[in-house]
Amino acid sequence: MPISPGLLRRILEAGEDPNDWESESENGDNNDDGSRVTVPDLLPVPPNAFSKPNDTLCSTCKSLKLTPSRFVVHPSDGENQNVPDNPNIKLGLVKDIKSKSNCPFCRLVLKALFKGEPVETEEGIDVEVTMSWNTDGPRPDPNQPWRHIPQIRVLRPYAQKVGGGYIADLERSNMFPEITLLANDAPTSSKSFFARLIKDQIDFGMVKNWMEMCREGHGDFCTQSKMLEHEIKDPVNEIPSFRLIDVIDNCVIQPPHHCRYIALSYVWGKIDPSTILRLLKANVAELRKPGALSRNENFSKIPLTIRDAMQRKSSVYNYCILCPTCLCSMNPTCQPSTHLTCAPFRI
Repeated sequence: MPISPGLLRRILEAGEDPNDWESESENGDNNDDGSRVTVPDLLPVPPNAFSKPNDTLCSTCKSLKLTPSRFVVHPSDGENQNVPDNPNIKLGLVKDIKSKSNCPFCRLVLKALFKGEPVETEEGIDVEVTMSWNTDGPRPDPNQPWRHIPQIRVLRPYAQKVGGGYIADLERSNMFPEITLLANDAPTSSKSFFARLIKDQIDFGMVKNWMEMCREGHGDFCTQSKMLEHEIKDPVNEIPSFRLIDVIDNCVIQPPHHCRYIALSYVWGKIDPSTILRLLKANVAELRKPGALSRNENFSKIPLTIRDAMQRKSSVYNYCILCPTCLCSMNPTCQPSTHLTCAPFRI
C-alpha cells in the first residue's frame, strides 16, 4: 500500500510513524502545504486515574524492572520480526496476585486477563499467570499483517492451569491481551503504537484525520471496491434514485457530482418500521426543502441513532446516506448495497 512522499515527510518531521493511524484530532486546520492531516496532542491523564493511596509494587513486579525505556525498541537492539511468545515470566497464582491489592501492576495484569472476577481455579486446578515480552510496530505489507517492524515492546500475560493448559473462556477472559506504555510517558518523540487515552464518545475529528491520512497516503488504492462488478466513479451518474441527506441544511437532496458522503448501513435499536420517516414519491418534494428534516413532525420519526449520526457527521462530511429502510422506499429499483459500497466511509 503506497504512502505519498509528502505525507511521509510531514509525519516523520513530527516524530510520528507513517503507519500509525490512531491519532486523535480536534483540529481541522490545514497545514502549510495544504494538507488537512494533523498530528494532535494526546489527551491528558486525569490525576489518580490509575493509582490508589499507598500503592507500591510487590517484590515480584519490582523484579521486572519496568521503565519507559524498556518498552522502546532501538535500532541497535537487533529485534527480529515474528518471534513467537515465550511466556517464561512467572507472576504466581491468580489467588496470590489478587491478594496483592496494593500492587498496581498486579491489578493491571488481572484486569487485562479477565472480564470480571479473576479465575482462580479451573477444573479444580489452581490458575497461574505467566508473561512474555514481544514487540509491535508498522506492518508494511497489508497482505501479511502478521509481519511487523519492531518499534515498541509489549508484555503479553497468559492465564493457565498449573501444569499446563491455557484458560481460553471468552465469557470470562480476554483474548490475547497486551500491556505496554502509555503514550504520554513515551521517552521518545515517536509515540506510535503505544496506548493512548480515548474519550467515551467517538471523536469525529479523529475520524476525519484518519480519512485525510488515507486520502493523502493511499490515493486511489482505497477507493477500489471489490464488491462491485465495475468501478463506479460517480454514483450520481449511475444511480438515478441516488439521494443523500444534507446534514447542514437538514434535507434530502440529489447530490452534486463527485461528492463525498458517509453511509450508515443499518437502523439500530428497536423501532417500528411503519412509524419511521421514509422517502416516498408523496413526500420527496417536501423533504427536499432546507430544514425539512429538523421540523418536529419529521424529526420525531427519525430513529435516535440516526438523529445522532446526522448531527455528528457534519464534522466529517456535509452529506450522509442512511439505511435503505429509511431512504430507498421511493424507487423499487433502488439498490442500497451500491449506495453503501460507493461510500468513502461507513458506520
